[in-house]
Order: sequence, then C-alpha cells, then structure tokens
Amino acid sequence: MRILVVSDTHGSPELLKAAVKHAKHTDMLLHLGDGVRDCYAVQDTYPGEIWKVKGNCDFSAIDVLEHFIPLNGANIFITHGHLYDVKTTLHKLLIKGSEVGADIVCFGHTHYPHLEKQGSMTLLNPGSLRYSKTYGLIEIAQGRVDVNVIDAMKWK
Repeated sequence: MRILVVSDTHGSPELLKAAVKHAKHTDMLLHLGDGVRDCYAVQDTYPGEIWKVKGNCDFSAIDVLEHFIPLNGANIFITHGHLYDVKTTLHKLLIKGSEVGADIVCFGHTHYPHLEKQGSMTLLNPGSLRYSKTYGLIEIAQGRVDVNVIDAMKWK
C-alpha cells in the first residue's frame, strides 16, 4: 500500500494534482488540513480513498479534526496539528499518538517537513505542498513501513 500525505495546500489544487501524478499509483490520499477543498480537484479521478481533516484555515463544512485509520501493518493518526501546539512542541502530539496506539502520526500546520522516529512511533509532517513544496509518502508492504518526505524540487 502506498499513501500520499499532503498538508497546507492553501488553495493550490494544481499542486495537489501534480503531487498525485508524481507520487504514482497511490492507494490512499491523506490531506492534513488548510486547503481540504483542494481535494475536489482530484476526487473524481483519484482511484483510492481520500481522508481529510480540518485545519485552522479551513472554513468549509468539513468538521472532522482528526482520524484514526487502522491499516494492515500500521495504525495512522492524522490531524492538522494546531490543536496540539505543534509550532512550539511535539509533546502533546506524542502523548495523543501513544493514547490512540498510533504507529504513524501525521500532522501539518508548520509548513515545514518533519520526519522523526520516537520509539516505535513515527511522526510525519509532510510540510506545505504550497510553500515548502514537499509531500509525504508512506509505503506499507509485507510488514515493513517506510515513511519519506519528497521534495518537489526533485520531481523532475
């Protein structure tokens, strides 16, 4: 399973389309907020599931602030991050991830990519697709989980 993780697209549906195309053959798209309406640009053509959470700049009807997604081989918790003060600390997010039994915690809000292993938990902030030009990619296969941040400057 390949999972595309994006955040903070802030009204850049064309960048989201480009990331979907570049990531090639992903089974799931996770949008971590601040631009969830950009998912409308790909929802009719994206072949996999789309999960999204509301960010602090999303004023649309979506009101889900977090999701817990149990998959074969990895439990993923997604949130925008503003409710956990991720611009100043990751401590609250680590506690929440432990409470829900997450293997991977995905968050955004800071606009900067961050990839860190804390014990058995991986923290992934894909950065801002609009500003840092990065996205995350999670690959789950045969009990192995790989998490990476992909830099758009290397998309060519």
